[in-house]
Amino acid sequence: MQLWNYPKTQSETRMHVFVNFEPPTNAPILVKLPEDFFNYTISYRWDSDVTMSYGCFKALDGKNDTNKWSQKEIDTIVSQKSQPIVDAIVSQKSKPIVSLISNCNSSSKRELIIEQLHKHINITNYGKCFNSKYTPDPDTAKFYFVIAFENAHCTDYITEKIWRLRDMAVPIILDRSLLRGKYEALNPYVISVTDFKTIKELADYLNFLMVNQTEYRKYLDWTKFYKKSYGCFFLNDMPCVLCDLALKITNEGYRKQNNVRKWWQEKACID
Repeated sequence: MQLWNYPKTQSETRMHVFVNFEPPTNAPILVKLPEDFFNYTISYRWDSDVTMSYGCFKALDGKNDTNKWSQKEIDTIVSQKSQPIVDAIVSQKSKPIVSLISNCNSSSKRELIIEQLHKHINITNYGKCFNSKYTPDPDTAKFYFVIAFENAHCTDYITEKIWRLRDMAVPIILDRSLLRGKYEALNPYVISVTDFKTIKELADYLNFLMVNQTEYRKYLDWTKFYKKSYGCFFLNDMPCVLCDLALKITNEGYRKQNNVRKWWQEKACID
């Protein structure tokens, strides 16, 4: 649909749904559309009519033991990532942290934080922001930690990279305040920049974890409670999402939306 050719009328048989999985800073709503153009919303926000996310946990239900992580699997993954610690630090050939960033000049200033952190601990960077070839699927399991910084600090927006914890790499996030709703379950299994007074303090803690396997393994304890198969992925879940929306429309019927543009953009992000 071209911007100048959007449907000018609405009716009970034709409603418009706002669908967006990027933060307002990356995907501003089309300003030329009428404020009341959309009737329903689908996005990552918990106050959308239907909420979708890049991933989720599915709790173990005791019905399928093959979907449960075994201690042997965890031990194997952890030991594969672990070289002799002293040798790894001295030679700088260990794999402490991986980051994958190709969206530069982010409003969250994540690149600056990574640069500061890199002064204290080795980071393997992929992506054009660091003049490196972007590798969409590196072997994350070789790293102790994965950078999971959002490109924007917006209500309920969580980067898909946080779900690389399923590769047995502990995510480092920007701010725990973003972990609302169902995301609160992630809190014990991630490390937040805001947990520390300085970047140096964060780096010291990461180095501590790499030489203290018992403490490091605590961040993998999610494997005791959740299935190892991927619980959900927003593209795969789209049929279910459309069913949820259809049910909502059936129950609530036609309605006018109260200024989706204002809801989506105003006070939704921190500069």
